Amino acid sequence: MPRNSDPSRTARLNEAQQFFLEQPNTYTIAWVAKKFNVNRETLRRRVTTTTPSQPHGGSNRVLSQLQETAVCQFIYDQLERGVPANRSMILRAVADLRPNRTIPSQRWLQRFLKAHPEFHTIHTKTLNTHRKQAQKKEVFEEFFLTYNALIAKHNIKPYNLWNVDETGYMIGCYKSTAVIVPIGIKQWTVDNPENRLSVTVIEAVNASGAALAEAIIIPGKIHMDSWYNDDLEPNALIIVNESGYSNDDIAIQYLLHFIQLSAEHMALDDTRLLLLDGHDSHKTERFLTLAEEHNVVICCLPAHTTHLLQPLDVAVFKQCKHFHQKALDQAVRSYDYEYKLRTFLSDLPQIRRQSLTVRTIQSGWRNAGLYPYNPPLVIDRIQETRNQTPEYEPFALYNTISTPKTTMQSVQAVEHWQKRAEEVFSSPSRERFQSFARGTTVVLHRAELYKTELNIVTLRAAEQKVAKARARKSLQKGGQLYASDARKMREEKEAKLQAKADARAARESDQAVKQLQAQARKSKIKERKVERKRVAERKKEGLKSKVIILRYSKDQSDSNIEITSNNSGSDSDSSSIDFIF
Repeated sequence: MPRNSDPSRTARLNEAQQFFLEQPNTYTIAWVAKKFNVNRETLRRRVTTTTPSQPHGGSNRVLSQLQETAVCQFIYDQLERGVPANRSMILRAVADLRPNRTIPSQRWLQRFLKAHPEFHTIHTKTLNTHRKQAQKKEVFEEFFLTYNALIAKHNIKPYNLWNVDETGYMIGCYKSTAVIVPIGIKQWTVDNPENRLSVTVIEAVNASGAALAEAIIIPGKIHMDSWYNDDLEPNALIIVNESGYSNDDIAIQYLLHFIQLSAEHMALDDTRLLLLDGHDSHKTERFLTLAEEHNVVICCLPAHTTHLLQPLDVAVFKQCKHFHQKALDQAVRSYDYEYKLRTFLSDLPQIRRQSLTVRTIQSGWRNAGLYPYNPPLVIDRIQETRNQTPEYEPFALYNTISTPKTTMQSVQAVEHWQKRAEEVFSSPSRERFQSFARGTTVVLHRAELYKTELNIVTLRAAEQKVAKARARKSLQKGGQLYASDARKMREEKEAKLQAKADARAARESDQAVKQLQAQARKSKIKERKVERKRVAERKKEGLKSKVIILRYSKDQSDSNIEITSNNSGSDSDSSSIDFIF
């Protein structure tokens, strides 16, 4: 019978616990345990787990009680939105509520979850699983001997040890991720973005930790302008074909790409060792001949061993997939459920910067036992599955905002009046105000949490708006295209379009000037016509007030015609006759 099943013992423990809690400062736990005949350590555990810890001023608390309430409500709200909060989201949200904006530790999150048993951690439903086949040690031992012999024969330096491999991205395939949900929920299924396009990316890394510009194989026939964002490396190579996968021709194209770019990392006449998987495209006569012509020694890995022997598979690609999922997770939380190809290509440079670090690349070579040369590291753990835990990415620190219009300033004001309420309000009013203040503080904290999420969504929407402007523009049909060449083609097209726009603007400007000049001419002609008409009318009015007089003398000795005023009171010469017309 289990010892905890004794009812009298349980009763004594309950009595001892109640006795001690009623007067904790009077008796010691040891004295109470002896009095009630119970185990001292058992009573101590019972008491310490039920007795609330005494406050010590609150200086070491990460969040206040109201802030913790806001975080709990934030977890519920995220669940209602259909995107449960993961650990990084909660830590980021807590940082937004802290005055110094620092992120708490993972240990704090564990204590938080322990203090709130209504929440627990589950994994979203996994879409597929990765299976690895067990290998025989003899296969690995034979490979390491061959590999080491090639290095010794050609005196290969670390910067000339290269590994090239391809990895596929299901750009809209959202995989399992840990989220925090209420305890009643046992499983959560996340909606996948609708885009399941598969893109192949070829990477090359050396034992010194350097990486070459990537080659991207996209299913299609036309190079679209929206693919070539400004963050893409100038030497990044994009190849289009119908399948989106590598073949013999693409293997030759990439080998030329590798020979050209890796020459910058080597001395003249050095020999490079290129570690590849056993794909058929790496064993064609054209491929091997081209490699030999450029002092490239090909070393193929045994079948089904790349997950343990290939540096890219051992470390780098796991990081790439991890940060791709983070980008996809951010897109889903920003309501970008389509996650188009241009969005993936826009995120790819950041994914590569976070994944292809010197530290990660060197760890891949080291854990594969290739550099430094250490075969037992792999041979002794052939059956072991190694899980790569991505490094925690700290959230950017924020400066403390001093303007009184922020949420944090509002919270401080509410807390100030909560303290003043003791001396300002009467007892009933004080209780109502305290209830109001607590609710207001929780709402303000929740608003601060959602401000960060809203900023991320707004930024994502702005990026998508800019990307859509190039969505239907094409650059080239078929073949391969370097990012630098694509940008030149885009600049030339934009220059031509700008020239056409400038010419159109100049024509419109000239037309506007000509229209203004024509209107001015018409206006002047109209003004002259009006002036001539006015002058004519004035002349006509002047002639009406004058008469023509033909004066003829009787003696015919003198005659003339004169224009004179027709004044009725004037005298005429009696010796002449006036003919008035």
